[in-house]
Parts: sequence; structure tokens; C-alpha cells
Amino acid sequence: MTDVEKVYTVLELIDEKSKQVGPDEPIVVSMLRLSRSGVSRADTLDIMAMLWKIEGKRCIEIIKWPDADKNLFTNTEDDTYHVKLLSTFYDVLMKYEEYATYERDPKRASKLFPRNDLKPNILRVLAEGGDPNMFSAELETKNHLAVLSFENISRPQVTVGNSVYLLSSMRGGRAFDIINYCLNHSPGRDVSSSLLKTKPGMKGLSNIKAAIQHSHFDIKNGALRVFIHATPGSIRVAQTVHLTESEIDTIKVAALN
Repeated sequence: MTDVEKVYTVLELIDEKSKQVGPDEPIVVSMLRLSRSGVSRADTLDIMAMLWKIEGKRCIEIIKWPDADKNLFTNTEDDTYHVKLLSTFYDVLMKYEEYATYERDPKRASKLFPRNDLKPNILRVLAEGGDPNMFSAELETKNHLAVLSFENISRPQVTVGNSVYLLSSMRGGRAFDIINYCLNHSPGRDVSSSLLKTKPGMKGLSNIKAAIQHSHFDIKNGALRVFIHATPGSIRVAQTVHLTESEIDTIKVAALN
């Protein structure tokens, strides 16, 4: 497991646990659970500190730290973190999901890390007292921040720097209703089909992937699929993502059609 994948594993567990508690309850994160997922105790301590303190990655508030002397294999409350999510959490989660995907795909990774340095070594930078924001700087120079919005009600618009790409209208169909609701009400958060089908125009919705098929957000061929993560039962729509040149080219071509 690479360093990026370790960070993503921690973020995924926090996200999972956040769905099991009320809005005012702390999220309990077990170090034992993480160790069984391949993230060591030492790595967890570093990663949690990074998510708590490092600018650009700060996305949680730590309410309670685990007992540093507790035996790793003793699953007691003393071996857990209690955390709360900050408003930046889902942006950070989606960014690391994208980074982890690059690391698992050598062709995509070579575009993000042209020197074939596929491991940014976040934890090593922290351990050696270096500037942890070097990691962000390295990635940002090789990606382009893109912002998704809708223009003229139903036309997807992607803004990258000073460039604006306007795609064809989605004509207010169900795919548009789904994406537009998520973008306006829950950007960067998982939205279930059970919630969506209570909204206007989405009665009877049962399969989100099928509903967005053949649209700009089709998970296989859609030019804007980089903004979403969808399963039959849920969807997450990001308002901002980092794109490669080839991903921008795909959007450019779609905007010309």
C-alpha cells in the first residue's frame, strides 16, 4: 500500500463512520481497524496529525487522541480517535480518491508524475520535518483545477482557469435533475437514490447509474464523468476536481459538439 493509499484508507474509514453517528456526535476511528486494513499505528498517527494540522489537507478536528502507550491489539476506547468533520472534508476525500486512482493506473499516473515518482512520500516529508505542502505543490503543478456549474439552467459549464467550456443542454431530463440536485444541495457528498426519488421529477428512481447513462456524466463515456462517483444506489458530485490535460481535451471536444 502506497502512502497516498494509506491516507485514502483513513479518510474512507472516517467517512464510513461519519454516516453511523448523529450530526453532533463524535466520529470514533479505531487504530486497530486501520491496522487490519494495512495502515500501521505509526502511519495512522502521522496521517491523523496531517489531516488535523496541515494547510490544504486540514479536514478534521480531533476531539480525543488515543492512548499512545496502549497495546495495538487491544480494541478499547483508549485506542480510538474521536473526530469531527470540517467543511473541507469531502473535498480532501475526493482529491485523495483521485490520487489513489492515479497510483493504481500506471498510464494515468505517468501524466500526474512524469518523473515516474509514483509515491509522493507524504509521511517521510513529515517525519523529516520538511514542508508537507511540497506534496500539494508538486501535484497542483501537474493538474488543472476545474469548476462545474450549470449555465442557462441545463447546460453544464466547466471553468478551468480563464477558459470556459459550455456543453450541450441536458434538456431538464432525469440525469440533469440528479446532477443539479447534488451540485446545489450536497456537493462532494454521497446522495442516495432513496433520497433522490423523493425530489421533484425523480419519483420511481431505482438505479442512478442507469439514469445518468448516455448523458455528459455517463460513468463510462461521459466527458464530465470525472466530476462524479456513482453506483446504482448512490452518487457523489464534485463541484471542483483536478484534471489532466487529456481530461481537459475530452471536455473541449464535447464542448465543440
